[in-house]
Amino acid sequence: MLQSIGKNQLKKFLRWAGTLIAVGAIIFVGSRLWEFGGKVDFERFESSDWLVIALSSVIYGAANLLLGYGWGCILLRFDKSVSFHWAQRVYGISQLAKYMPGNIFQFAGRQAMAMAGGVDGFLLAKSVGWELSLLSLSGALFGIVVVSIFFPAIPYWLLLFFLGLAILLVSIFLNHLFDRHISNAFRAYSAFLAVSGSLFVVVLELVSDGYPTQSEIPWIPVCGAYILAWLAGLVTPGSPAGLGVREVVLLYLVGGIVNEPALILAVLIGRMVTILGDILYFLSSYFIGGKE
Repeated sequence: MLQSIGKNQLKKFLRWAGTLIAVGAIIFVGSRLWEFGGKVDFERFESSDWLVIALSSVIYGAANLLLGYGWGCILLRFDKSVSFHWAQRVYGISQLAKYMPGNIFQFAGRQAMAMAGGVDGFLLAKSVGWELSLLSLSGALFGIVVVSIFFPAIPYWLLLFFLGLAILLVSIFLNHLFDRHISNAFRAYSAFLAVSGSLFVVVLELVSDGYPTQSEIPWIPVCGAYILAWLAGLVTPGSPAGLGVREVVLLYLVGGIVNEPALILAVLIGRMVTILGDILYFLSSYFIGGKE
C-alpha cells in the first residue's frame, strides 16, 4: 500500500514538473515573439501577405504531427501499449520547452509527462537518442540538394532524384536492420523537414518582393540549406531551438545567391511562422485523447 502511495505521489510530482516546464516555455515563447516582432516592419505587408504567413503557420503546426508520429513509432518499437494519440499529446505539450535556454527542457518535460503516464524512464531516454539520430540522418541527406550551391552546373532534377533514392534506400535499410517502426519514424522526419524547408522558401519569396535580386530564387538548394541550418541548430548544445546557430549557417550557405536583407527578413518572419505553428500544435495537443 505504501508503495502504491509512493508511486501516486511520484506521478503527481512528474505531472506538475511537466506542467511547470510547459508554462515556463510559454513565457519564453511569448518573449521571443515580442523580440522578433520589434525587428520587423509590419507596414510593408499587405493583407494577402498576412494570409500567406498565417497559412504557413498552420501548415507548420500540422507538420509537427509528423514529429509526434515519429516519436510514437520509436516508442512502439519498445512498448506496444503506447498509442499514437497519447504520444502526440505528450510531444505537443512538451515541445514548446525547446525555446527555453539550454535546449534540453523539451526532453525533460516529455520525460516527466511520459513517466507520469506509466512509460519506463530508461525507454524514454533511449527514444530521445533514436529521435535525434534519425532526425540527424534525415537532415544530413538533404545536403545532397545543397551541392548545387557549390556546383551550379548540376541540374536540380538530378539532385532531387538522388535525394529521393537516398531516402528510399535508407528507409529500406532501417526496416531490414531494425523494424518498420524505425523506418516509419525516419520517413516521417524526412517529410517534416521537406515541409519546413519548403515553407521557408515560401516566406523568402514573399519578403523578396521589393528587394533587387540577381536572379530567380533557387528553390531547391535554399530548401536544402534551410534544413542543414535547422540540423545545425538541433545538434548545438545550449542553443534554445537553435536560435542564432541556424541563422548563421543559413547566411553562410545562401548569402551569396540570395539578397541578404531579404534573407534576414525571411529568417525573422520564418521564426515567427515556426513559433506560431508550435503554439498551434501545443494548443491542439490538449484536445488529443490520453493513453489507451
